[in-house]
Amino acid sequence: MYEGTGIGLALVYSLTSRLGGTISVRSQVEGADQPSGTHFLVELPIQQMGNYRETNPPVAPTTQIDFMYAAAQAIDSGPQEHLPLILVVEDNTEMREFIVAELAATYRIRSAANGYEGWLLAKEELPDVIIADLMMPRMDGYALIEQIRNDPVTDHIAVILLTASIESDSRRKGFEYGADEYVTKPFNVGALRLRLRNLLNRQQKLRDQYRQQFAQPGTLSPLATVQDQFLRRLYQLIEERLDDSSLNIDWLAKQLAVSKKTLYLKVQTLIQLSPNEVIRQYRLRKAIDLLKAGHNASETTYLVGFESPSYFAKVFKDFYHQTPTDYIRN
Repeated sequence: MYEGTGIGLALVYSLTSRLGGTISVRSQVEGADQPSGTHFLVELPIQQMGNYRETNPPVAPTTQIDFMYAAAQAIDSGPQEHLPLILVVEDNTEMREFIVAELAATYRIRSAANGYEGWLLAKEELPDVIIADLMMPRMDGYALIEQIRNDPVTDHIAVILLTASIESDSRRKGFEYGADEYVTKPFNVGALRLRLRNLLNRQQKLRDQYRQQFAQPGTLSPLATVQDQFLRRLYQLIEERLDDSSLNIDWLAKQLAVSKKTLYLKVQTLIQLSPNEVIRQYRLRKAIDLLKAGHNASETTYLVGFESPSYFAKVFKDFYHQTPTDYIRN
């Protein structure tokens, strides 16, 4: 039987405090005159309102109204597809819906009710960050992280682990399995947002670094410096067929044992380029090394898989703001 973790009481306490109320508890051990039991008393202040017409009573604003307004603003402000994708994996319905509602105005959100469903969604959607509960049926948070870290398609995804446990061993075990952040329930939504932002900023800096390896001719070859194993394998495959103009994403996806959709999502997540853009930019970056080694522009054209020197010169100039001949001269 799957048992709860006591998070409900913590949420009641948090909500009661926000409303200016108090909560108290009294327990009775079974005795001769009365049975055992625990009594919780929640007291909430009631503010006396002034005179008003019964036909137009005041309506208190709700979280739902505020959320809907914020979500509408986010939709009007820009395309949703460019927002980071967050996957919330939580078996408690109220907690899952609460997190989704708090984040939906800022991010694209998917959710799952247990670790197994979360794992299937993670492989299909490749979210930027997963927020996962620790104690879940079918697959707990530890097992979910283990699956994510052991699969080269999902190993880049950041994970925030949620738990009601305050034991240090639980925290240590979470980090050992590969969690990036560890948040104890009940948590402050603002603090969760900050941790999300920090993880996403870290990912963006890494994407920028990978793209700069193509854009800056003076840097080392991308294959020599890339850290991510998936990108390294992708670069190796492009290198193997560098002079083949027919190289395409169908062949790359087959060699990497992934679908074209997964290849696109993975590369887009890691470097914010399409696979075709990676092929072209890798060819151009390799052309820099060949020009430095003494090859002329025409030789380099065919060595990096372009079929026409004039087209190669045009693409090279568009990317590096000078022609191959100018690069050699300068």
